[in-house]
Amino acid sequence: MSAEKNIKTIKKTFLLGESLAKKNKKKESLLVSLESISSPFLSVAYEGASFYLAKNCFVNENISFDNWLLFSKLAKTEHKPQIHVGLGWAIAEEKKNIVDFIKKIDHIFIPRVLDGFGYYSGLFNRREFVRLGKTPSIKKEFTPFFFQGLGRFFWHISRGDTEKLSRLLVLLEKKRLPDVWRGIGIAFTYVGGTKKKDVLTVLNLSKEHVKDFKCGVVIALHTRSLSKHPFKDSLFIKNAVDLPCFSLLKNTTLFLSSELSKNSLKQIKSFL
Repeated sequence: MSAEKNIKTIKKTFLLGESLAKKNKKKESLLVSLESISSPFLSVAYEGASFYLAKNCFVNENISFDNWLLFSKLAKTEHKPQIHVGLGWAIAEEKKNIVDFIKKIDHIFIPRVLDGFGYYSGLFNRREFVRLGKTPSIKKEFTPFFFQGLGRFFWHISRGDTEKLSRLLVLLEKKRLPDVWRGIGIAFTYVGGTKKKDVLTVLNLSKEHVKDFKCGVVIALHTRSLSKHPFKDSLFIKNAVDLPCFSLLKNTTLFLSSELSKNSLKQIKSFL
């Protein structure tokens, strides 16, 4: 499968998760329906369901945000990163104050919410945040993860085409590129569908941001390692990118199972 085909599958899986959330009013039946999906991108279905449930809370005064929190609590741990990405989508779509909601969730998933917020903003507000170079009205310490999400969006919208990716990258301020390249690394690894030459092309394109790209690869590999749905492309990419011993990285960057912060990102890069 190519990156382009995998990206199409990811989109369909997101929409399937959203559709299942609309049909299944009870959380238990929704979770059963989601788990029946056979896909290496199963967590994306949870992301779609999360997006619908959070949005439903925002637009319906009779539905408390506790409804979304219950879904997040009941879901398997391996899907929680994507569930929080879905929350970021809903916050962006409904133009909610992100601070009002991140204080209600486990702080270790705050970067994932911001990542989803950034991805959505690239998808639906590209002129504002890419062409006009605006920064969202969020705390300064949150912006790296917003632009990480924007980087993920760049890889998806480019559909694995590095020439298209290059044309998008030149539109951004240089100071945003480290975070964007980290997001590209995450998406590149999660999506898969690449060959050895594709890996080399992206590595060459990243230039001085190669460690940021590899940092994203490590984050995605960790997320993949939590899943019970093996994805052979992850192992291929790990070897092709020529990372240090992954077990060493996991042992020295404990944040991957706890908190994703600017300091921990620096820690990862120091080992690459």
